[in-house]
Amino acid sequence: MERKTNVAEIKRLILEKKESADTYHALTRFLISKGVARSIAEKITLDFSQDGCELSGLKECLVKQIHTAGELSFPKRLALVGPTGVGKTTTLLKLADYYRRQHKTVEIVALDQEKCGALAQLQRYADEWGIALHETLDQAQGDLVLIDTTGCNFYQQGRVDQLGEQLFAGDSVEILLTLSAATKDVDLYGAIHQFSPLQPKSLAFTKLDETLASGVMINVSAKTDLPIRYIAYGYPLPGEIQLADPYVITHKILTECNNSEFNSIRYLTLSD
Repeated sequence: MERKTNVAEIKRLILEKKESADTYHALTRFLISKGVARSIAEKITLDFSQDGCELSGLKECLVKQIHTAGELSFPKRLALVGPTGVGKTTTLLKLADYYRRQHKTVEIVALDQEKCGALAQLQRYADEWGIALHETLDQAQGDLVLIDTTGCNFYQQGRVDQLGEQLFAGDSVEILLTLSAATKDVDLYGAIHQFSPLQPKSLAFTKLDETLASGVMINVSAKTDLPIRYIAYGYPLPGEIQLADPYVITHKILTECNNSEFNSIRYLTLSD
């Protein structure tokens, strides 16, 4: 009888261990499918398993990896810089609308004279919202001066240097590095490295509505010193922009796009 009891207990322990391992690997794979790097996903899963495997504990494990910058101080001259196509002009307009609704005096400086239609788009909304639009830094004043810059191939360092010369001709310009959440990790790190001579203080992540893998924000936050200040969604303008909140970002990563269509895409990306 004692031998049978011992065998039953061993089988139970083996089954528990297998179920625990299956849960560990399933959660790790889920986080990877959401864009979280494997090493970070494994750390989060390990922390989660040690915290009692409660859902609230999982959220806290993700939150600990995310660093945010908080609200701006005013007055502020804020230049949005970043790669071509990440949505700097759109994000600038979202910020202009966000802060004018908080009764801040907002003005815009359009340094991007290259992108077709950018100036016309800024002029349209500046007129509609009663915001001053300038083409040089020395004309601008107010609680918040938002500076639109030319996107560039950041792997051509000369383009970044030219941008720096433009921006630092003015006084005390703070750099907001604007990145798309729909970008591969390697290029996100590349952009952060190449734009580092401009000494950005924080990050804005755009196009969160255009990716199933917003976990890349955790990777960048965990592996760099730059905090996230804003998260932004796409059109229509003025669209949605929020101060970055670790709990909001965590909720998005864990709960959004968990339908059958996403699961089929996840199966393709993770199939061995």
